[in-house]
Parts: sequence; C-alpha cells; structure tokens
Amino acid sequence: MANSNDKSVPIGQRIRDVINPALEDSRREQVQLNILDNVFSQFADALPKIVERDFASFFNQVARTDSQPQTRNPTIIKYLTAIKGEDEDSAYSPMKRLAIPVSTNFTTFSADEIKDLPGYIKLHTVARDMDIALKISGLTADDKGNQAVLTFDASKTYNQGAYENAQMYPQLPPQKVDFDRKQSQEFKFGS
Repeated sequence: MANSNDKSVPIGQRIRDVINPALEDSRREQVQLNILDNVFSQFADALPKIVERDFASFFNQVARTDSQPQTRNPTIIKYLTAIKGEDEDSAYSPMKRLAIPVSTNFTTFSADEIKDLPGYIKLHTVARDMDIALKISGLTADDKGNQAVLTFDASKTYNQGAYENAQMYPQLPPQKVDFDRKQSQEFKFGS
C-alpha cells in the first residue's frame, strides 16, 4: 500500500490502496450484514408508531366529516389522491417508503442472507401482527437501485405481500394464539 500522503501517487490509487484491503477482508460481508440487521431492528421498533401516528391523523380528519358515505367517501378519496405541498405522496397514504440507510455500492446481499437476519425476522413479525405488506427494493445484488427502500403497505395484507414478494419473506414461526378459557370450557359434539 502506498503512503496515503504521498503526492507522487495519483489520488485514485491512494483511495484504492486504502479501501481495497478492507473490501477484501473476509469479515466484510458479516460486518455489512450486522449493519443491515441493526437497521431492520430499528425499523421493527418504529413501524407501529409510524403507522398509528399517520392513521390517527387521517382518521381524525375523516371523523370530522359527515358520516354519510356520499360525503365521507369523496373526502377519503381526496385524501388518498390529492398531493400535499411538494411531497410526492397524497395527504394520506397507507403506503410509506422508508430509505434504508445503507449504501449498496460495495454490498452483495442476497435474499437468503437478508431473510435470516434477526432484525429482519423481527420486522416481519411486527408487520404480520399488524397485517401489513412489506417490500424491499434496491438492496440485493440482483436488485440494486439508486437507494434501497423499505415499503410498507397497509392497503394489502401481510399474506398478499408474501404472495407478491415471496423471495423476500422469511419463514416465521406460527403466530401465538391467545388461550380463551371460556371457549375451552365449551364442549360440543359434532352435529
């Protein structure tokens, strides 16, 4: 490696001399996966708050309108359609796009690696409990884009999202079923 302060070596060579050994390190992929896992864990913690906050505001605005469908439905359609200010989204959108704060310039993530991350499984468990679809784009080596994005879509069920994007949905353990004592005491014979 050339001295990074040696002005006789072109700047491009000095940059490569610094970053290439790190990119060739056998720990690179694990370090990058750990960063991504932490991001997904943070998203899992924030997702319920984001969805509830946005829906509560929208619900309160709709609640102020007449409860008759001929008045209420056009109001809802207006909130779903009209763009507010310079934002790209409507006044209310059940779909939110969150930039994944990871540069993919030097990553080679695969869907299988991502699906095994504990933070990603946690995010999907939260989404399943909320019954909203998730979609990841621009993150895997096969789907690199300008910016990696997580889209959650409350207009679709979790299962619809799994159907549309199966390669990125992990195998989750079955949902826990609450035990209902009242129903357990009823004994019914087949009819």
